[in-house]
Amino acid sequence: MEFENIIDETIPKDILEIIKKEVEKSVLPLREDDPWTAELDEEYELDYKKAQYLFLNWLKSNSPSEKILYAGSGCDILPKLIFGEDAVIHTSMESYDGDETRYFPELGNGIKAIADNVDMPFPNSCFDMVLFFGLYTDSTVNQIIEAARVLAHNGLIICDDTITSNIDLSSYLYGFEEIEVPEVFQNCGISETNFAVFRKR
Repeated sequence: MEFENIIDETIPKDILEIIKKEVEKSVLPLREDDPWTAELDEEYELDYKKAQYLFLNWLKSNSPSEKILYAGSGCDILPKLIFGEDAVIHTSMESYDGDETRYFPELGNGIKAIADNVDMPFPNSCFDMVLFFGLYTDSTVNQIIEAARVLAHNGLIICDDTITSNIDLSSYLYGFEEIEVPEVFQNCGISETNFAVFRKR
């Protein structure tokens, strides 16, 4: 059976509708300028979001977590749909009007904090899990190091290949072990995304 069929049969219809609406919203600014690219981006992003949803559900069933940091979350609502609004803290640093970010209104309910991910306003060892999705910048290494600081013993750093294809994380995550992710969640669909899990020992 093709990956697309497996995904569509596994994800609840109401969640699929939410994912589709979120993807449509994310490519909307591109539609007027470049409809052809927007169509390709939408197909790719939809495939990625479906794979992300299945991966996060596997993660939840294997590593239940009550305090999760979604670093640089943008307006991605999937983790809070899966783990719960009270479990996920979203961070962003792009502010306007002095005290809000352009992403937070799109996130709806949930816990949000304006924060620079290289200097987080959180104490040491306070999170069970830190998520990094679709985030690669010049400061990514420093963000990962800071994530290790706020992560509790046995906590997890989760990322996708926007990071792992650019950085050898094992060079920076001292005292971490990489956890094997089942093949069913790797290189799937047209996005061919890989997910990585690192445990703090």
